[in-house]
Amino acid sequence: MKLTPLFVLALASLAGCSADAATEADVAGDELAIGSAPIALDGTYYFEGEVKPLGRLTVDVVDMRMSDAADRLADLRSSGANCALVISQTYRCTKMHGASAVADASLEAIAARSAGLSVTFGARTGSPSLVTDADSLTEWQIPQNGTGLAGSFDRYTYRQLRNGPTKIVLPGAGDLGDELLVEDASRITKWERKVVTEGRWRWHEDMAVAVLAR
Repeated sequence: MKLTPLFVLALASLAGCSADAATEADVAGDELAIGSAPIALDGTYYFEGEVKPLGRLTVDVVDMRMSDAADRLADLRSSGANCALVISQTYRCTKMHGASAVADASLEAIAARSAGLSVTFGARTGSPSLVTDADSLTEWQIPQNGTGLAGSFDRYTYRQLRNGPTKIVLPGAGDLGDELLVEDASRITKWERKVVTEGRWRWHEDMAVAVLAR
């Protein structure tokens, strides 16, 4: 399951270039992808009902004091679940499923919870400032006025992950702020989840993103 959108900077192929030149262009593109300038976000992005499923995490708890525990643990492991002893005589088993496993009811609940979401980006008040330039991560501070999920802001953090998503972190009520994923200049998304309880010892976490577009 791909939990995140993948954004790679692609170079246009040049007619008549040699195989060596094409290889060099691919390498150059890879280098630019992590260090390219931040995507300019402006205007208001609204949630209009689109929810994209990402995947379902199934969690099983196995108490080894129960009569069927050994068989249940063996069945879970044979099905591909990852099981670990979390406390004495109790295992926690997890297994990821693809986007098609996310329940329609969960998508509807996430859509209802996301109704009315919007983020507005006004004018930039300065140039982006490069904070981190590492092999796996490039991070910028963007001085820009706007209104986020927790109120107004005058700057935000922009993170480009190699082989991963592009994220922005808006100032929020908590220490971590409000994290959003950037698909492109016209679409950002907010990660959401819905817990579906099947019983005392088994539940599912349905994961999706609510799409905000302009």
